[in-house]
Amino acid sequence: MSMLDYEFREALRRLRAEDGRLGEARKEVTVRQMEAMALEFRDLLVEAGVVSLADVNEIHCGRYIYGVTARGGPPAEHTVVNRRVVLRHLLADRRSDIQLDPATVVAPVPSRPPQSCRPLTDKEMILARDATPHGVEAARLALTQACISTGRVCDFGIGHLDDPADPHTVTDDEGRVYTLTKWGSQVLAERVANLDGDPGTPLAYEGREGSGPGAKPAAASKGLRQVLDAAGLSGDDTVMPMSITYWGAVRQRRLGASPEAVAQLLGIKVKSLPVFLR
Repeated sequence: MSMLDYEFREALRRLRAEDGRLGEARKEVTVRQMEAMALEFRDLLVEAGVVSLADVNEIHCGRYIYGVTARGGPPAEHTVVNRRVVLRHLLADRRSDIQLDPATVVAPVPSRPPQSCRPLTDKEMILARDATPHGVEAARLALTQACISTGRVCDFGIGHLDDPADPHTVTDDEGRVYTLTKWGSQVLAERVANLDGDPGTPLAYEGREGSGPGAKPAAASKGLRQVLDAAGLSGDDTVMPMSITYWGAVRQRRLGASPEAVAQLLGIKVKSLPVFLR
């Protein structure tokens, strides 16, 4: 585990412990969403070659706080505030020299052009599928294809499947039902056959990546990035692990799902849907 991974694991642990005392964030922003924002910042740092929070500077923070959203546009005011709250939490007791007060101007100085995340095309999805090894990696792709966000893929166990021997849907703890692709159904049936059968056994996580609260999302993101790399898709800056989830969302729209239904699956508000899903 790298120093940055360790630091983020500890920071996410504190974030969960301090749930209820983060009054600066908007009430509808859950701890899970704040964890997701923290991991977005971690991805930015990894891409910038940062190996420790000790190396973070105002430019890194500015690039994230004012960075484009998944829809490709500038962040709304409340998004800027919530991102700043997350960074203040991550840097607490570590970088008192970095000021992230709302009154402080942190100039966004991106090292590369603004990016947006797009869905994979059907042909690209076939490439990703064919490049995916059997086992936990295939299970992650199968679940992400179903429109499950990368931060939640590793949360699902055998008991979330409608029929472990012949699964067609997976239901989360909040009652949202995700429809598997034919390939995904076959992959998860094979996966279950190689597990112990306990309903609580994770489908897409084996624990090798650590046990902290951020370990599962980080494992899914890293694994899916490796799949995209193996498929030869990493050269496109608009292709990210979320592109797989978006492919699943587009598939749902083609199958007749309303924008409201897709937004519910993604765990966001309808007005936050990317244009291609409206």
